[in-house]
Amino acid sequence: MEPGPNPQTNDIFLTFTAAVVRAISVHGDLLRASIAVPGNEHRLGANEAPPAIISVFLGNHLDEVVQNFVASTDNHTPKDDTMHLGVYSLPHAPKDASDRNRTSPFAFTGNKFEFRAVGSSQSCARPVTYLNAAMSESLNHFADEVEKLVKGGKATKDAVHEVARTFYKEHSRAIFGGNGYSQEWRDEAARRGLWNLRTLPEAVQQLTSEKNAKLFEAAGIFNDAELKAQQSTLYEHYCKHIQIESDVMFDMASSGILPVALSTRARCLHLSTHRTRCRVNTWPRCPIWCPSSSQHWCNTRR
Repeated sequence: MEPGPNPQTNDIFLTFTAAVVRAISVHGDLLRASIAVPGNEHRLGANEAPPAIISVFLGNHLDEVVQNFVASTDNHTPKDDTMHLGVYSLPHAPKDASDRNRTSPFAFTGNKFEFRAVGSSQSCARPVTYLNAAMSESLNHFADEVEKLVKGGKATKDAVHEVARTFYKEHSRAIFGGNGYSQEWRDEAARRGLWNLRTLPEAVQQLTSEKNAKLFEAAGIFNDAELKAQQSTLYEHYCKHIQIESDVMFDMASSGILPVALSTRARCLHLSTHRTRCRVNTWPRCPIWCPSSSQHWCNTRR
């Protein structure tokens, strides 16, 4: 995925990027299901984790390249891609083209795409399998469309450019470079028709949809029975995980929080009772806590 010095003329790069954009647009639900683990329930869309809406970030430079490619124009804005340190004895270093938008779940970072929403505790096997399945389907579809145009008499290079432009136009809804945490993006994603599967049950439910079942069957990865078994296993793991978390939370609250809270409440009530019975002028002499009224300094036995 190296764009090279002139990505606008790099046909291989433009082809694979178009296939990635289409895979995210068409199979966003599947990629969301690939990262559906209990730990991600509290992570996605919070702090520095990506949102649950799967979109792709290209960056300003690549976004401009794609727009010019789709419009068949060459309005490329020259950019200084070197860092000038102000020390003439040091050579100029290239600027890092990596993306700093940490709210993007799938971002281009100079020479690769990163799938950032994968949970830290989960195996990468499932996300890699689902991503490869989505990309293979997208590339196969790209090749089929090119072959149709070539059989119709169009040159291969022109056919590749036409199909790539079609992919970018039809699936540009998956491209987003703004703040993925904002409510505006959730509203915009709904208008674009992107999936917003906020919880694991919602995401895992899409595994056995007709579209995804056909995808895995055609790729020879999972048949219908295997998909249902995987879905059932994910549901069971989720339920047990949440049950264990709930039991631990109950034990922590009942053994460590409630006793201290009740003890503090009793002390406050005891102090409030003695303060009411004490005279105002003798109150500063009263201790904060006395086990019994017999130890109270002021005369409370009247």
